[in-house]
Amino acid sequence: MQSLIVGVAKSTKLGSALKLMDRSAVSLVPVVYGGKLIGTITRHELAKAIASGSNPETTPVERVMREDFQFVEAKAGVDDAARIMIRHHLARIPVVNNLSDMLCIGIVSATEVLKAKNKRR
Repeated sequence: MQSLIVGVAKSTKLGSALKLMDRSAVSLVPVVYGGKLIGTITRHELAKAIASGSNPETTPVERVMREDFQFVEAKAGVDDAARIMIRHHLARIPVVNNLSDMLCIGIVSATEVLKAKNKRR
Protein backbone atom coordinates (compact mmCIF):
# COMPACT_ATOMS: atom_id res chain seq x y z
CA MET A 1 0.00 0.00 0.00
CA GLN A 2 1.19 3.48 -0.79
CA SER A 3 0.67 5.51 2.36
CA LEU A 4 2.09 8.78 1.04
CA ILE A 5 -0.92 9.85 -0.98
CA VAL A 6 -2.21 13.03 -2.52
CA GLY A 7 -5.87 13.89 -2.31
CA VAL A 8 -8.11 16.75 -3.29
CA ALA A 9 -11.01 18.63 -1.73
CA LYS A 10 -14.37 18.44 -3.45
CA SER A 11 -14.02 22.12 -4.38
CA THR A 12 -10.68 21.60 -6.18
CA LYS A 13 -10.95 22.64 -9.82
CA LEU A 14 -10.45 20.01 -12.52
CA GLY A 15 -7.34 21.70 -13.91
CA SER A 16 -5.71 21.88 -10.48
CA ALA A 17 -6.48 18.20 -9.84
CA LEU A 18 -4.96 17.23 -13.18
CA LYS A 19 -1.81 19.28 -12.49
CA LEU A 20 -1.50 17.64 -9.06
CA MET A 21 -1.80 14.20 -10.63
CA ASP A 22 0.86 15.08 -13.20
CA ARG A 23 3.28 16.41 -10.55
CA SER A 24 2.70 13.41 -8.32
CA ALA A 25 2.71 10.83 -11.13
CA VAL A 26 -0.58 9.26 -10.00
CA SER A 27 -3.68 8.32 -11.93
CA LEU A 28 -6.21 8.23 -9.08
CA VAL A 29 -6.74 10.64 -6.22
CA PRO A 30 -9.14 10.41 -3.30
CA VAL A 31 -11.63 13.23 -2.85
CA VAL A 32 -12.10 14.19 0.79
CA TYR A 33 -14.48 16.40 2.71
CA GLY A 34 -14.34 16.94 6.44
CA GLY A 35 -11.53 14.40 6.65
CA LYS A 36 -13.67 11.64 5.11
CA LEU A 37 -13.24 9.91 1.79
CA ILE A 38 -16.27 10.91 -0.29
CA GLY A 39 -15.18 9.98 -3.80
CA THR A 40 -12.39 9.30 -6.24
CA ILE A 41 -11.30 10.83 -9.50
CA THR A 42 -9.02 9.34 -12.12
CA ARG A 43 -6.90 10.99 -14.77
CA HIS A 44 -9.15 9.38 -17.39
CA GLU A 45 -12.32 10.79 -15.78
CA LEU A 46 -10.76 14.27 -15.60
CA ALA A 47 -9.69 14.17 -19.25
CA LYS A 48 -13.12 12.92 -20.31
CA ALA A 49 -14.90 15.70 -18.40
CA ILE A 50 -12.65 18.38 -19.89
CA ALA A 51 -13.05 16.94 -23.40
CA SER A 52 -16.83 16.99 -22.88
CA GLY A 53 -16.75 20.73 -22.23
CA SER A 54 -16.25 21.09 -18.48
CA ASN A 55 -14.12 24.16 -17.84
CA PRO A 56 -10.95 22.98 -16.05
CA GLU A 57 -10.52 26.37 -14.35
CA THR A 58 -14.04 26.67 -12.91
CA THR A 59 -15.52 23.17 -12.61
CA PRO A 60 -15.06 21.59 -9.17
CA VAL A 61 -14.04 17.95 -8.85
CA GLU A 62 -17.27 17.15 -7.00
CA ARG A 63 -19.21 17.57 -10.27
CA VAL A 64 -17.38 14.72 -11.97
CA MET A 65 -15.97 12.58 -9.15
CA ARG A 66 -17.04 9.01 -8.71
CA GLU A 67 -19.27 8.77 -5.65
CA ASP A 68 -19.95 5.05 -6.07
CA PHE A 69 -16.27 4.24 -5.62
CA GLN A 70 -14.78 1.01 -4.35
CA PHE A 71 -12.42 0.89 -1.39
CA VAL A 72 -11.00 -1.55 1.10
CA GLU A 73 -10.65 -1.31 4.86
CA ALA A 74 -7.17 -1.45 6.36
CA LYS A 75 -8.06 -4.61 8.29
CA ALA A 76 -9.01 -6.44 5.07
CA GLY A 77 -6.67 -8.96 3.58
CA VAL A 78 -4.92 -9.01 0.23
CA ASP A 79 -7.50 -11.48 -1.08
CA ASP A 80 -10.32 -9.05 -0.23
CA ALA A 81 -8.59 -6.25 -2.12
CA ALA A 82 -7.94 -8.56 -5.07
CA ARG A 83 -11.61 -9.65 -5.22
CA ILE A 84 -12.83 -6.04 -5.27
CA MET A 85 -10.31 -5.02 -7.91
CA ILE A 86 -11.11 -7.99 -10.15
CA ARG A 87 -14.88 -7.67 -9.75
CA HIS A 88 -14.84 -3.96 -10.65
CA HIS A 89 -11.91 -4.00 -13.12
CA LEU A 90 -9.81 -1.57 -11.06
CA ALA A 91 -6.07 -0.97 -11.15
CA ARG A 92 -6.03 0.76 -7.75
CA ILE A 93 -8.34 1.47 -4.82
CA PRO A 94 -8.26 3.63 -1.73
CA VAL A 95 -7.67 2.09 1.69
CA VAL A 96 -9.68 3.51 4.61
CA ASN A 97 -9.03 3.13 8.32
CA ASN A 98 -12.58 1.92 9.05
CA LEU A 99 -16.15 2.27 7.82
CA SER A 100 -17.22 4.84 10.40
CA ASP A 101 -14.34 7.32 9.95
CA MET A 102 -13.65 6.69 6.24
CA LEU A 103 -10.22 8.28 6.63
CA CYS A 104 -8.17 7.50 3.51
CA ILE A 105 -4.86 6.09 4.71
CA GLY A 106 -3.48 4.80 1.43
CA ILE A 107 -3.91 3.53 -2.08
CA VAL A 108 -3.31 -0.08 -3.08
CA SER A 109 -2.50 -1.03 -6.65
CA ALA A 110 -3.07 -4.27 -8.52
CA THR A 111 0.71 -4.63 -8.83
CA GLU A 112 1.09 -4.44 -5.04
CA VAL A 113 -1.67 -7.01 -4.57
CA LEU A 114 -0.03 -9.40 -7.03
CA LYS A 115 3.37 -9.00 -5.37
CA ALA A 116 1.85 -9.70 -1.93
CA LYS A 117 0.01 -12.78 -3.21
CA ASN A 118 3.17 -14.10 -4.89
CA LYS A 119 5.17 -13.71 -1.66
CA ARG A 120 2.69 -15.98 0.11
CA ARG A 121 3.30 -18.80 -2.37
